[in-house]
Amino acid sequence: MPSFHYGTHYSTGAFTLDWLIRLEPFTTFYLS
Repeated sequence: MPSFHYGTHYSTGAFTLDWLIRLEPFTTFYLS
């Protein structure tokens, strides 16, 4: 069970990181 929870948390973190990487150029353009 702990390993499954860790895997789910890792996947969520990877998804969030990918989302931030995709969003970053738009955020930089908006702030500039």
